[in-house]
Amino acid sequence: MKFTLAQTGFSLGSLYLLVACGPSAAQVDSDGDGVADSIGWAVDEDRDKVADQLDIDYDGIPDGIGVDTDADYEADALGIDTDGDGIADDVVRSAAEFRAWLNGGTGGAQAEVGTGGQTSDPGTGGAATSSGGALGSGGALGSGGALGTGSTGGPGSGGALGQGTGGGATALLGCDSADVFCANFDDVTAGQAPSGAPWMAENCFDQNYKKSVQAGAGVDGSQAFITSGTSASANSCALVYDLGTLSDFWLRAFIKIGGTDPDAQHEVTFLELAANANVDDPELRLGYRGDNSCSNSGAAYQGFELGATKGLNNGEDTGCTGSKINQGIPVADEWYCLEVHVTQGSNQLMSDLYVNGVNQDFLIHSSPKTEVGGAFEAKYLKVGMQSYSGAFDSLAIDDVSLSTTRIPCPAV
Repeated sequence: MKFTLAQTGFSLGSLYLLVACGPSAAQVDSDGDGVADSIGWAVDEDRDKVADQLDIDYDGIPDGIGVDTDADYEADALGIDTDGDGIADDVVRSAAEFRAWLNGGTGGAQAEVGTGGQTSDPGTGGAATSSGGALGSGGALGSGGALGTGSTGGPGSGGALGQGTGGGATALLGCDSADVFCANFDDVTAGQAPSGAPWMAENCFDQNYKKSVQAGAGVDGSQAFITSGTSASANSCALVYDLGTLSDFWLRAFIKIGGTDPDAQHEVTFLELAANANVDDPELRLGYRGDNSCSNSGAAYQGFELGATKGLNNGEDTGCTGSKINQGIPVADEWYCLEVHVTQGSNQLMSDLYVNGVNQDFLIHSSPKTEVGGAFEAKYLKVGMQSYSGAFDSLAIDDVSLSTTRIPCPAV
């Protein structure tokens, strides 16, 4: 599993930090008690002398120190403190394990750390937790200060070894903080398609189009929404959500293409923001283009697209990122976090695209642009693979959110 490293942590000087953690075979007395401990190495992949923090649940918040338990110099687990002594003594290897530990953990430790610099006096400390996890969103050794004194407190409220001011609960992966809409598909029975509120009544009559929620298929190992069998005749089969009236909003979702790598498909979309629930024009399409309909002075400019079927000039304006040409993405069987920012009013919209947190520039009819405009307003969100010539074997979608403020993508 590929973990997310956040470049925050505490100074190591020129040393690596040893933390106790069971799965490692190496034996070192890391705590000075005369007994050899099973340990793993804290990771500093970019050699900036700062221990890399791990975002194991992909919520954009560092959860703790990334630990290398197999001596390959890459973080493969998150250190946790199960007995509340302030020392990482075990690891979790997935967001699901992390959540289970948070919900059922028996240990708690210092929830806050000093806030001073490397040579500052000890920090003021924070309350010790008694259940539910160690070193909350405050974690160990903040921005360089010494460990606070702490005191006994109530039930655990933290994650594991995170950085910050301590005491608060670590947000879980997903879209729970979205203030308009959140769909992580975990409440749908595996093997079935989402139905009922908040989705509109289904309008799909194509028997080849398949959609269901699958267990273990999500970006965090939970559930995801899977679609396959799409064709031009199945473009009314996506899930549809009524946006209501929104003038400024962010759409975020994780997507993974199944099968072979995208290539010369004309246009395959993942999500659409449409003016009408059951009509595919006008709308803003987030997807992939692989033929010369995305062109750089005649040459195919393959990659992610953000396209308005009715642009500001009333013709089609496809924002071609050329991401496959320039960055080699997307490829099959890799998760990507996509964000679209939309501002709209007076029957017009402007939009922008981020891929894994990176703002994208576009070629529209071979001309450089930084935004994609449309002569319509988005009223409905459509979720699921749709084809305008070409298709993928399958498409997985997870953690779809709409919010009036940005919920940034973590690196995936």
